[in-house]
Amino acid sequence: MSDSPFLQASTNPAAHAQLGANTDSDPTLYDTPDGHALVRGLLKALPYDPHDYIISGICPILDGRDLLATLVTGGGKTGYFVMLMIVISAIAKDPSCAGSRKTFPKDPAMVIICPTKALQETMSASIIELGLSTLVINGDTYLSALQVQRDLWKEACQKFTMILLSPEELSSAGFSSLLDNPEFSAHLCGLGMDEAHLIYWWGRSFRPMFQQIGLVRARMPLRNGHRIPVVAVTATLRVGEPMACICKVLGLIPGKYHFLRRSNVRNDIQLIFRELQSGLGGYNFPELDWLLGEHDNTIVFCKTISLGFKVACYLWAKASHLPDRSKHIRMFNSLNWQSYNSDTLGFLNNNNQQSSITIATDTLSVGWDSKFTRNAVILGEPNDIDEFLQKIGRIGRNRAAVPSPRAFLYYSRGALASARAVVDSVDKSGSTNRHSTDMQNGDSTGDTAKKSKRKAPIKDGSESLMDITMACLLLAQCISKAIDEPYDNPIDDIPCMCKSCRDNPPVPRRRRCNCSGPQCNPENTPGSSVARLAKNG
Repeated sequence: MSDSPFLQASTNPAAHAQLGANTDSDPTLYDTPDGHALVRGLLKALPYDPHDYIISGICPILDGRDLLATLVTGGGKTGYFVMLMIVISAIAKDPSCAGSRKTFPKDPAMVIICPTKALQETMSASIIELGLSTLVINGDTYLSALQVQRDLWKEACQKFTMILLSPEELSSAGFSSLLDNPEFSAHLCGLGMDEAHLIYWWGRSFRPMFQQIGLVRARMPLRNGHRIPVVAVTATLRVGEPMACICKVLGLIPGKYHFLRRSNVRNDIQLIFRELQSGLGGYNFPELDWLLGEHDNTIVFCKTISLGFKVACYLWAKASHLPDRSKHIRMFNSLNWQSYNSDTLGFLNNNNQQSSITIATDTLSVGWDSKFTRNAVILGEPNDIDEFLQKIGRIGRNRAAVPSPRAFLYYSRGALASARAVVDSVDKSGSTNRHSTDMQNGDSTGDTAKKSKRKAPIKDGSESLMDITMACLLLAQCISKAIDEPYDNPIDDIPCMCKSCRDNPPVPRRRRCNCSGPQCNPENTPGSSVARLAKNG
């Protein structure tokens, strides 16, 4: 993988060592073998054995260092927040258990920034199950509380361990008053950022509040003369300009934060690419007829609410023979009533009796997961590889219930030509190589990265800004291998020796990849990889 142009800024072992080096003046007391044993002992009441890599991330935070961690969807990223606060709460309650190590204030609290309401709901439920008091503050919950004379910001000052916020709340008067409250400041122990990759992607476009997270950190109180640690996690941390942007916004200084990267490839998911024979601007989608005969749950991702509505109408008309269509076919988007979306989310999370098709927009592309959904269908090529991986990562979270999840990407008819044009323009300008060189020299402005993108026309006349990584993925001979390169994925992760991984080991890399790439396991059907191979020569 070291020959890839994506990796020239990240494959230097010395650079990785520098990111992991501990140059803080505080002594390392928790991030030691004895410290790891202490933390694991404090977590023994959990209903499961924590992953080794979760313990390895928590201990540097306890020593006061920031954490940036990236691991596969379903790898337990929420554990960095939850288990951290379980340990801190235990030490705050009984400081003697920490020995001579530093301790924490009574009734500790952590603020976690969550990008979507679906993620806030899902995370809140999982945290409450583990016994931590949790408060969700977003536009909906705040207004609902006001109707019953509750002020969530006042409650946040003293009653909750975990406070989950939408990014837009960071500019609210209520959040400002929370930070100014000395009682709350005395208890605050950490700032969390889930789906940290969105700082780069959404923060630069339709949700600029993501870019303000660094300013919020600057307002956080000091503890023992040091900034409160930041804990940032994601499954899609690309090397180069995206990672540099995230570090800059969060104030992560090389050598002063702990960096943990594990592979983000889901080896259990079969990746299948097909060309759409229908136009995304039309009203008929016969390529999806097979969904109505499936006995497994399926999530269909559409770029827009309009496209999702047309797909739902098409499938609804085709499903006239099915009983109880209102449960069999559902939509999830921001125009629905929140109660309807919550019902749909609950149905997705718990339904293992009746097959269902849920048509969703990007609101379900991060943070949500289903134990009982086998198929992910992406209608229309994503703009970048992060979006693709996040969407397919929602499915098959229970391997006992869903042993062979599948992800289908239906790309538009002009997508391969657009992808080739993007790759050719990068090859001619050499911008990817210059981008990597700039990163090695510490230039994170992104000027060269912008040259690796191109406006690619799609059939309905609109334009999509296709990223070079998505272009390479569409043209790849092996889809799985094309995922490894932009993320600098380790060939093999350090094995986790927790009980869960010993009893049910993660699916290893296959000796022969089963993706639909031309050199792997191509489908011999119209619009399949065989046709792709012919088009690409």
